[in-house]
Formats: sequence, C-alpha cells, structure tokens
Amino acid sequence: MVKAMARKTSLEGPTSMQQAAFERAIIQCSGAFATSSKNGKTVKVWEMSVVDGKTNDDSMTNDNVSKVCLAQELQHDAVIEAVEAAEDGCSIIVGDVMGDVFLWNKSKSYLSALGVTKSKPWTLIHKFTWRDDIRVHTGETFQHSITSLCFLGESKFVSGTKEGMVQIWDGNNTKDKPQTVRVAEQPVSRIQKLAMNEANAEGFSVCSDGGRVVALTVKFEGGDVIELDAFPVSCTNEDGKSRVITTMKAIGNDSRIAALIVGDNNGTVHLSHTKLV
Repeated sequence: MVKAMARKTSLEGPTSMQQAAFERAIIQCSGAFATSSKNGKTVKVWEMSVVDGKTNDDSMTNDNVSKVCLAQELQHDAVIEAVEAAEDGCSIIVGDVMGDVFLWNKSKSYLSALGVTKSKPWTLIHKFTWRDDIRVHTGETFQHSITSLCFLGESKFVSGTKEGMVQIWDGNNTKDKPQTVRVAEQPVSRIQKLAMNEANAEGFSVCSDGGRVVALTVKFEGGDVIELDAFPVSCTNEDGKSRVITTMKAIGNDSRIAALIVGDNNGTVHLSHTKLV
C-alpha cells in the first residue's frame, strides 16, 4: 500500500493522494502477509488484491476495495515460535519449538491467489537443524527453541534461541551447521537487520528478554563466516542506570553506525547510536 501511494504521488503530483481520499477512489495495490497462532503448527499465507470498486455514489455501504484470500497453509510438525518473510515476498522462514528452521519459497510461475494459479504456490525448500542424527534430551531441545528470525540477504538469515544464542545460516549450504554465538542469558526476542554497504558483509542488532542489546557485524567468504564482531549497545538512563529494552527498530543507512529506536519497560522511546568499529 505504501509503495502504491508513493507511486501515485510521483506520477500524479503531491495533491493526488488528498484528492483520492476526498473522492474515495481506489488506489491500485496488492500485497501478501503470513500469520501464525500461539501454540499453532500452521502458517497461513494470505494475499490481498484490489477488485473493481463501485462507482462513487451516496451509499454508505462497504466499497469492497480489496479482497483477501488464503493462498496456502504451511503445515509443520512442531509448535511454531517465529515467522519472518523476505523483503521480496518470495521466501518465508519458520522457526519451531524444537529449534528447527524451515525455508519456504514461492513458485516463480505463481501469479496471484485471485487469478490463474497453482494449487500450492509455496514449497518447502529445506529444514535447517542444529541437531545431528543422535537423540537429544528434551530439555536441551527446548532451550534451542527458535524465538526470533531475520533475513540478512538473498540466501542468509539469522535465528535467535530461547537460551540466548544467535545462529547464522546459509540457505545455499544445507549441509553445514550454523555459526553460533551467545549474546545473552535470556531468550533472543528480536533481531533487526542493519545497513551494511561493504561487500560480503552483513550487520544486525539483537535484543534479549533481559533488555540487553548487541549489534553484530559478519563478514563472509565463499558463504563461510570469516569474521564476527559484537558491539554492546549502550542504553542508560540520565542517572546512568541501564534501561530494560523491550523493543527496537533499526534506522539509517550508515554502515559504520548501528542506529536504533528503542523502547524500554518504563514506556520511554529514545534513539541509540553505536559505532561499528
């Protein structure tokens, strides 16, 4: 929707959006989103598309400007804890309570849930797991439960676990185990990608349930991690006491600085900058 509004503004001028709102006009747009329920084992992928609206009249009934359809249900064997979609909308990663991550891709030949389509547009590409082919104690399994996910690029992604670990995966390498680093003693609650302009390098920030925030930079060579650096993000009150961070959002495009908007348990929102050097 935001892209459709920006496109309309650039093509028709800055007053086009106000005029469209006044005339209750339809802005041509489409989108997709994924949902999962607590303790559920299914991810539902939905698609939204504009349908023909009514002509403008004095009726106050629903304008039917869009239609939402269930494109597919992605079934899993264990309870789902985290879901993340790629920016291009063609990949979804799903993390479960057993510590496994599932990569789903959308078929390139799939058009829309509202047009001529395949019956199942989404395909399971691979199951990524930290376990070898050995039995693992149940308590250890649940400590590896996936609590957060984040795409880093076209093929790489990061997962956070209940025990405070971060796992860096390569979607093109399904044989090797992930590069793992501990960032906290509590579950990793959120991961945000940072702007990185350097080739073969990625950055992301991690927030744990305990309120600790860490920014990490990763350098790759041939798909392998060759360098991993961590930078604690300072979040303190005016009296010097540490804040308990509950949420965060990465902003900016300077690869030398981790710029974050963070919110704490006192209801305060502030801006934090950490140098990545």
